[in-house]
Amino acid sequence: MKNRDVFSFPDWYPFGIEVEISNFSIYNMEKILEKDKDVFNIKRISSCKDLSVSSYSFWQNRNLFWQYKREYTNPILSLGMEITSPILYNQTEHLINMRKALEQVKRNGAEVNEKCSIHVHIGAKPFSRDFKKLYSFFLFYLLFEPVFYKMSAMGNFGHVREIASIYANPLTFQMKKAKLKEKEVKEYIFNPRMKKRNSLHFEGFDLKNDSYGSSFEVRPFNGTLDSFVVENYIAMVLSSVHYSVGDAFLKRKMLKRCKTALKERNEWSTFEDFVSSSDILVEEFMELVFPRQLDKDLFYEQYSGNYLKRVLY
Repeated sequence: MKNRDVFSFPDWYPFGIEVEISNFSIYNMEKILEKDKDVFNIKRISSCKDLSVSSYSFWQNRNLFWQYKREYTNPILSLGMEITSPILYNQTEHLINMRKALEQVKRNGAEVNEKCSIHVHIGAKPFSRDFKKLYSFFLFYLLFEPVFYKMSAMGNFGHVREIASIYANPLTFQMKKAKLKEKEVKEYIFNPRMKKRNSLHFEGFDLKNDSYGSSFEVRPFNGTLDSFVVENYIAMVLSSVHYSVGDAFLKRKMLKRCKTALKERNEWSTFEDFVSSSDILVEEFMELVFPRQLDKDLFYEQYSGNYLKRVLY
């Protein structure tokens, strides 16, 4: 099956990825980058002289600059590192660039797991500084959250079930007592005192700031460096944003469905119940967010587990 050349969401949507790696230090990474610079056609732009102090370096990958640095935010990765992409857009060249960056670390034995992996960053531009549009995406995500979790787990929940509830506690379980009014959701998103341990991470997000520095994260909790899986996750997140900010989105109907779904999900006793509910939502999800058949095919290939025939890491 062919890969996509571009995504189906608008080409001006800014996004980016972070890659947390558990078994490489910044020192390891510098040696690997130096070794591979001719193979992958990359070159060092700058680096901190004392990697034990600030620990970063910038390498040029074609015409984009990727940052390699120590991982400070995840205590589990005290000996690990993080790769941060530049601002990416929906362009063929940017997809190729990202694939190459992932392939380079994957090929050298980088490891990720259920505690660290890819974080997809979304800039504020698609929401046009309008909280109502962000609210619409929040509702859409809440209803279809089981689909996001099924995709992020790559079809295998057995070994990540407990980790998922600790490190990526579903929004469903955090909001089950909420009335989901705009004011309540706004408080949830922008109040820094509220503990939000789920895959929607809004810390530092500024809706009024169109610069990419105020982006928020959508976090798959099961690690992968496979570009096919990463691209699918980016496609589903940004295509969901595009649908939910558009004219076809029916906010009142979605709010009503979310309230009904939360009542039903209150009765679930296990994480498997949460995940299995994705099957009744997946076809509707694909029809709403993927106008192209190619995106539907690639999405379902992963969702059904057929993608395991590809070379995964």
